[in-house]
Parts: sequence; C-alpha cells; structure tokens
Amino acid sequence: FSGSPYEMGFQHGQTFRKQIRTILRRYADLAGTRWEKLFNLDEAVQQPDVFFGPDDLEELRGIAKGADVTEASVIAHNLRLFYDADVGGVHFAISAQSSPETGLLHAANEDLSKSVRLGDCLARSIQVRRPNDRLPYITFGVAGQVGSLSGINGCGLAISTATLADIPKNSVS
Repeated sequence: FSGSPYEMGFQHGQTFRKQIRTILRRYADLAGTRWEKLFNLDEAVQQPDVFFGPDDLEELRGIAKGADVTEASVIAHNLRLFYDADVGGVHFAISAQSSPETGLLHAANEDLSKSVRLGDCLARSIQVRRPNDRLPYITFGVAGQVGSLSGINGCGLAISTATLADIPKNSVS
C-alpha cells in the first residue's frame, strides 16, 4: 500500500474487504454472548482519539471506506485486538552472520487468547507499506488492523512484542 494514511487505509480496506466484513459479521453474531462481554468497548469507541493518533484515525477512516463498513466497527475491531493481546508469545532471531545463505531471520507469534473463537475468520495479513515521505516497512497483523506489533522497516530494523506475564500490571509505570 502507498500514499497518505487515508489512501493506504482505503487500499487496505479494498484489498481485505471480504475478510474485514467476515470478522465484523462474526462480532455481530457474538453480540450478547459472554465472549462479547469480555470487551466493553462502548465508551472507547466513542473516544477513538484516546487510543489512536491522527494518522491512525485517518487510516481507520480509509479502511472503513475501502471495506464499505462503518468507521465505528473498524475502531471496535482494532480495540478488540488491542485488548486481546495477551501474555505469552515466542520470539527469536537468527543473525545474518549466523545464517549467511538466508540473512536475518526474525520470527514471532502473537497470542490472541480471547479470539480463539474467531480463528476461522480472523485473517492474518502481511502488508508492504510505502507511506508518503516516510520510510517503507512491512507489517504482520490482522485484516482491518491499524498498525502492528510485528514488522520490519526499510533499514532492516525488525520488531516484535510480547507481554511480560511475570510482572504484576500495577508495578510497571
């Protein structure tokens, strides 16, 4: 995808339209169930600027327009992914020096424990992104997701994340 945040979001929405609409339909099917009550998003969806920066909000608008869905539904989808990022995850890297034939290898898995019931419709995506006037990068995420917790930029800096399960949440500031 290339262009402004809105343009990249629009391309994202068009490319993953079927997958985005599928996951949003699943959320609707789960409405009123115990699973949905794990994610109390009503207030958060009404205040997206608390959770997303200006470029993210533009990209969310583009995704919604490209997929022909509501902006609120795409915001709720992203918030569910954020709230579901759970403990665990395996990460490893093998340096290019240790692996001269293939170069740097970096791998990670993301644990979305509450989303197990969505596995058949939570489509993973790999996106090559070329924003205007910024460094190109690749993200590994979910269709309809703004940003990512794993990726690599055009200079070769790779990143992945995991939750530190052995540290109490209230002890980190």
